[in-house]
Amino acid sequence: MRHPLKPKEGRLLLLRPPPPPGDTAGAAAGPPARHVALLELGLPLAADLARCHARFHRRSKGPTVTMPLRA
Repeated sequence: MRHPLKPKEGRLLLLRPPPPPGDTAGAAAGPPARHVALLELGLPLAADLARCHARFHRRSKGPTVTMPLRA
């Protein structure tokens, strides 16, 4: 099993897309697009961030993130 992802190895960052032109209702709903947003999954328990693992797949060009939940 691999070790947890270390900050120097890389990070999975998700950015909010910019609002469509002329959309003023969504402007106050969240931070600007330049701010990094955390992934919100709506999990029943809090995630144990110390045990999270991330792996990037070369063929599919996509990451897999394993996030155990706190008991």
